[in-house]
Amino acid sequence: LSFELMPGASGTAVFRVETIDDGPMNNRSEAQTFAIHVVCSNAAPSFTTQDVMLSEDSSEVVLPFAGNISAGSPAEASQQLRWEFTFTNPSLFSQTPRLD
Repeated sequence: LSFELMPGASGTAVFRVETIDDGPMNNRSEAQTFAIHVVCSNAAPSFTTQDVMLSEDSSEVVLPFAGNISAGSPAEASQQLRWEFTFTNPSLFSQTPRLD
């Protein structure tokens, strides 16, 4: 038995298997069953960013800093994401950057 899983899929598939001989009566074995259980792997979230250039005279700036945000696989779309960040050179900011 060989197979390929659908990306992001999870669940259970139950197989029913029997053997049949090639004799004149086509005798069949008793059916047996087995299951394949595919569990979620909790894929890591992902996103993209891009650098921003500002003039030193810029006032308060609000930027959408992230794009292409994904919670992981389709099975994880309902997971809530939270953001954590650190930065260098705090002397650039009169007010600490924050996420609103």
